[in-house]
Amino acid sequence: MSTKLESAPQIFEPEYYQRLYDIEENHWWAQGMRDAMVALLKKPTSGMKNIEVLDIGCGTGYLLDFVQKHYPLAGEPTGLDYSEHALKFCEMRGATKLVLGSATDVPLPSASVDLIICIDTIQHLAGAGADEKAIAEFKRLLRPGGLVYLRTNSSWGRVKLSGADKDQYRRYDVPTVTTMLRQAGFVVERATYLNTLPSAFGALREYLNAFKNSGRSHGHDHDHGHGHGHDHGHDHGHNHGHDHGHAQSHGLTNTTKAIGPGLAIKNYAESLGWLNNLMHKELAVEAALLSANIDLPFGHSSGFVARKP
Repeated sequence: MSTKLESAPQIFEPEYYQRLYDIEENHWWAQGMRDAMVALLKKPTSGMKNIEVLDIGCGTGYLLDFVQKHYPLAGEPTGLDYSEHALKFCEMRGATKLVLGSATDVPLPSASVDLIICIDTIQHLAGAGADEKAIAEFKRLLRPGGLVYLRTNSSWGRVKLSGADKDQYRRYDVPTVTTMLRQAGFVVERATYLNTLPSAFGALREYLNAFKNSGRSHGHDHDHGHGHGHDHGHDHGHNHGHDHGHAQSHGLTNTTKAIGPGLAIKNYAESLGWLNNLMHKELAVEAALLSANIDLPFGHSSGFVARKP
């Protein structure tokens, strides 16, 4: 059932969700990250049947339809998001099992879900320890043997900038998130960086821009590294069932300029075509490596599969 959406907080402007809704299916980055998810979940989900799925931070809802085509579900997956606008787009896709709420306090029963998908959400949760609280909530919701697929950003290759975006979030390294999951009682089955090659080119450009602008006076909001073919969909990609606000960095992170798909969508939405196909093929190679149980050494995203004992 769908939760009432009146008086729901808004995370981004309606135009943002419209743009995401329009391109999420075919954008190379979104396609590649879905390929990575399928690759990482292939072995852990083998043998599972009648899976109850919850997408925490479902955004405009494309994954709600996608998972139905790839996993033996018990029925329609449930989508949760903190944004009224996001859930309205889910309804436009035909989704009916929608919940308005926060990743840190999900209004669903304990031990009611077999697979939780949480994409680019925990870095946005406001308040110290909110990310750890969300992970504890994942464990509460899962049945014994249930899985969480968690994707978040990465601190790898980030340049510390003198300017600060209005949106500050945590950035993580893979060991930090792995430790958080284990401390919550999960058994971590996969932990890897994602988006490796595009991230390498993006990081190089960030460093070059930072060096070029290093002589400017402090306090300016330098516009470094926007739209480099990385972070698409993952710093702002879903508005995922979270309380959006300022948060402390966690792990090996610094204050950085936000380089998120809010910008990437605007800059790259028109790049569909041969370039879109080429970039998707590069990420398809990464997915093949992940399918072969090979973890990636660096990248601007990270993915984790963890099981509740």
